[in-house]
Amino acid sequence: MRLYFEPSRPVVLTDPQPIGSGAQGLVVVDAGNPRFCFKVYRTVSETRDERTAALLRLPPAAWPGTPEHHAAWPLHPLTDDTGHVRAVALRRVEGASLHALFDPLQRGAALQRPNWATLLQVARNLARLFGRLHRAGVVVGDVSPGNVLVEPGGRVVLIDCDSVQFTDPATGRAFPAEHVTPEYAPGQALAHGDVSHDLFGLAVLICQLLMEGDHPFEGIPREGADRGIEGNIGAGASPLLEPHRFVPVPGRLTVELLPEPVVALARRAFGGDPAARPGTAEWDAALGEALRGLIGCRYDAAHFHRQGLSACVWCHRRRHGLGDHYPAAGGAVAAPVAAALARRSRPAARRRA
Repeated sequence: MRLYFEPSRPVVLTDPQPIGSGAQGLVVVDAGNPRFCFKVYRTVSETRDERTAALLRLPPAAWPGTPEHHAAWPLHPLTDDTGHVRAVALRRVEGASLHALFDPLQRGAALQRPNWATLLQVARNLARLFGRLHRAGVVVGDVSPGNVLVEPGGRVVLIDCDSVQFTDPATGRAFPAEHVTPEYAPGQALAHGDVSHDLFGLAVLICQLLMEGDHPFEGIPREGADRGIEGNIGAGASPLLEPHRFVPVPGRLTVELLPEPVVALARRAFGGDPAARPGTAEWDAALGEALRGLIGCRYDAAHFHRQGLSACVWCHRRRHGLGDHYPAAGGAVAAPVAAALARRSRPAARRRA
């Protein structure tokens, strides 16, 4: 495949190997260009050309990565023989999808220290990344665990940055978010994202990180038909915050696990007023407070929990046959047999254009 950095500067992808795919195209790596990966679009258009040029005028195009977060921003457009943008070059990042941190087996392979303290720090890193993007005038739009990579030390990296929502500082043209993942979008913002949309999705991701991947709107109502996650979002009904309204799931973690400041922010995030959703600085402060107030388990050095609990929640679950999801270094993750049998399969997140 022959593409061009400039008309007189061709780059040849000698052996492109796909490492990801989506509605827009393929992400490939190439043996001849080991420092980069390339997002190759399925189609070309003038809108794609204009969006790509505008993205490179935004502040994140010049950001260095921090120890906590990074945005895998397009570095350079690559054109085809017609002169249209056919691909963008990205700095290659090695990491696991945020999805991996929801599962104890995958989490153990993805993180250097796969414990609850690290998950709190990852959540805080994510809030700080969203905050930096918002201050730069960028709305993530398609909030989803599939659009975040996590490095072994806990640094978070936003990918698919070319689909964000922003206004071109040079022309004033607005470019809307190209996709929405409904399970991470408030019911009133499924068409186009804004900052309050991002804040809803951020709150969902934070809750999932701290609650073993359980979506805060996943559950079957005690009364009425199963609405699914989207239906519960539309109804403003969260099993995490209102468990009395839903069919109990044996072995599922409860809101008592979470520090009170985190619970308070979640209630605001999932309430009916978009203007009341907590900002990224509030999440940063609450998660920082939670980290400083963590209690270590006297019996297992890999177990951490919030202050105020009468006993280690992870030891309690292990004793009751629900598995050890945070074993000590070198230990094996014990399968939570009882919870696995009772839990409904989680639906895959779906994007909406």
